[in-house]
Amino acid sequence: AVGMIVVNDGDDTLRMTGYEPSIVMPVLMIGHADGMQLQGVLSSGTPVQLSLQDVESRPTVLRNGIPLSQKAVGAGLAFFELPVDRPESLTISVTPTAGDADIYVRTDGQRAMPDYYQFAGTNFGADALVIPASASHSAVSSGKYFICVQMLDSLQDYTIVATTASAATTLLQGVSFFEIATTSPTPLSPLFRIPVAAADSVLAVTATPLSGSLTLLVDSNRTRLTSFGTAWFEAASLNARAPALVRVTPDYLEQACGLRYPCTIFAMVKPLDDVPETEFLMLASNESAVSRLRSSESKYVSLQGGDMQHFFIELPANIVEVKISANAVKGAVQLYASAINSDAVAPVSDPRDLQHG
Repeated sequence: AVGMIVVNDGDDTLRMTGYEPSIVMPVLMIGHADGMQLQGVLSSGTPVQLSLQDVESRPTVLRNGIPLSQKAVGAGLAFFELPVDRPESLTISVTPTAGDADIYVRTDGQRAMPDYYQFAGTNFGADALVIPASASHSAVSSGKYFICVQMLDSLQDYTIVATTASAATTLLQGVSFFEIATTSPTPLSPLFRIPVAAADSVLAVTATPLSGSLTLLVDSNRTRLTSFGTAWFEAASLNARAPALVRVTPDYLEQACGLRYPCTIFAMVKPLDDVPETEFLMLASNESAVSRLRSSESKYVSLQGGDMQHFFIELPANIVEVKISANAVKGAVQLYASAINSDAVAPVSDPRDLQHG
C-alpha cells in the first residue's frame, strides 16, 4: 500500500510518502536534506518511518558516460537520474577527493535513499556499482535510473559518472576515476574515451588495479577494441597497485587524428584474474601539462625513469604549513616544491630551480 500526504509548512510544500511492502519494518523513499525523521502509523496500524523532502528538490540529470563534478553540502545527500531507453548493464562510479561516498540506486521509478534502495555501493572511500542487464528492464519501463549519493563528509568534492555497457566513459585529463571490471555474472571490460586537443606531448594512460590484475588496451579505433579485443598499445599489471601504463606518442596521435582536433583515443580495461570484480583507478594525463591537486586529494601517476610530473596545489588563503608526500609503489621518487602567489604556473625543466627538495 502507498500513502501520500502533502503538508503545507509555511512557504514550503513538503511531501511525505509511505510504503508498506511485505517486510518487517517498512521504510520510506525520500528524506529531507536536513535528515529530519518523523514517526507515523498507517491506517492498518503498521508503524512506519516518515521522511520529508522539499518537492522543489529535483534530481540532476546525468548524461551517459559523461562525468559530473559535485560538492557535498548539507546532510551530504544528492539525487541524480539517468535516462535509459534499452536494457543493458550500467556502471555507476563516485570518486571523492577525500572522505567516504556511498551509492544507492532504484530502477522502479522511485527515488533512491540510504534506507530505500534496490542496489547499493557502500565501501569506504570511492565506490563503483554494476547493475546487471537483467535488472535494467524496470528502469527502461520507467525511463530512468534514480541514484542517490551520500557523502559522509560534507563540503567535499566528488565526481560521479554513469555509463551503460554500450557507451564509453569520458576521461578528464589529470583526474583519477575509480572503476570496476567484472568477469561474472556478466563479463564487463569498461571502455573509455579520451579527448585529445593537440598532439604536442605524450598522452599517458594508466590503469592501477586495487585488487587482482588487468590488461590495458589503447587504440584510436573503437571497433578494434570492442569487436576484436586488440589494440595498437597494450600493457598489463599483474600485481595490485602496480600500474599498467601506456604512453601514446605525439607521432601516433598525429597519425590517428589526421591533424583534425579535437579527436578521440579509446582505452579498454580487461580483468586477468578469475574473480568476480577487479577494482582499479583510471587516469589519462598530458605529460607536459600541470596537474591541479586539491588539499587532501591523492593522485596516482606512472612515470618512466627520468620523467617528471608537475602539480599545482591549491591551498586555503590562511594556510600556515602544508605537508606534501609522494609514495612510490615501485622504485624511488624525488619530490620538489616551491611556493608562489599566482596560479600562472610554468613547469620547470630542472627540479633544482624549485625551493624545497
